Amino acid sequence: MSKHILLTGITGNLGAFAACRFLQGGHTVTALVRARAALTENAHHKKAVKSLSAFMDREEAQGYIAAGRLVLVKGEMTVPESLAAIPAGDVYDETWHFASSLKYMPKDNDEIMAANLGGLQNILDVHRRHCHAASRFIYISTAYVGGKRTGTLPEAPVPLSEDATFNNYYEQSKLMAENLMLDFTRRHGLFSLIFRPSIVMGDKTNGRLINYTGMFLALDAMASLNEHIRKTSGDRELLRFEADADNRLNLVPLDDVIDNMCSLNEQVTEPYQVFNLTNNTSVTLQQLEEVLNGAFSHLEIRVATRKDFEVRPRNRNEKLMAYGFNYILPYAKNQLLFNTEKSSAVLGGAYHYAFYPDALRKIVTGYVQRKQAVLAPV
Repeated sequence: MSKHILLTGITGNLGAFAACRFLQGGHTVTALVRARAALTENAHHKKAVKSLSAFMDREEAQGYIAAGRLVLVKGEMTVPESLAAIPAGDVYDETWHFASSLKYMPKDNDEIMAANLGGLQNILDVHRRHCHAASRFIYISTAYVGGKRTGTLPEAPVPLSEDATFNNYYEQSKLMAENLMLDFTRRHGLFSLIFRPSIVMGDKTNGRLINYTGMFLALDAMASLNEHIRKTSGDRELLRFEADADNRLNLVPLDDVIDNMCSLNEQVTEPYQVFNLTNNTSVTLQQLEEVLNGAFSHLEIRVATRKDFEVRPRNRNEKLMAYGFNYILPYAKNQLLFNTEKSSAVLGGAYHYAFYPDALRKIVTGYVQRKQAVLAPV
């Protein structure tokens, strides 16, 4: 059955991939595209099509626009007045809220809260105005709303307590947003679901993404260092980072995440449920080390203990790389576990996150090769 879906975040990895799935599945999508003063009248169209073309042919995306199946609305979720551009006569079957600020530093806290709380509230207001009795609001959160807690994160709402601690302001904002969304939809009798993916990498078959953040920023720094060593000494340089080799990173492929979100949404009939979309076979840092060593020609990557650094202090490059890994390593060091019994029960054999070392190797190696081609064009 064809649905009309209101979607935010179409220029991000998850939002764009989901929009492609929805359009190819026969649905109509109205997507909010961030407006900037410098944009020309149709620049938001170009921006959205560029994002979609990472996952489908550009001509296919333009065809959906021409056929009225993809409606692109220029607006900013933090500016309520701009949301009036969303077609008022339409009734949306579902609202998928992917858009958020991915910033995490203390200096960006005002912007993070404005986007992840203020923006969410504005989209909830739009949904309420345009929804019907069976409409759904689907909020995309993160599996790391648990912050620095230990143990297992349940597939259930997590209250925001005064003693909760977080790795960064992004995590805190997402937990605050979950509570805001559930409170709002319960008060107004609206159907809502929360999906919590862990660390999203590329499509497991080809590594495609639009925005390369998180671990990819560290890979950028390593690629630059690798190229510098190639041009200077030509040797292979040891590069250590501090962690336990048995610690795990919970990486999930983009395509599996979106497919499971769609399947859960189709099958779940009770509102206000939460699902952890995480990998039960996550990658160890030892496996990541092996993948990185295969990707870089002039770097010898090694996971090292604190004692190793006491014996041999960090050199300049290791200090620089430690800064680059500051964002990702807390997720390996804090071995928070994720309950997925509810997700598995609903999806059965369809619950899959086949992110084994081979898939990670394909994504990392492909990305590094593309980066090095820019740094050292033939």
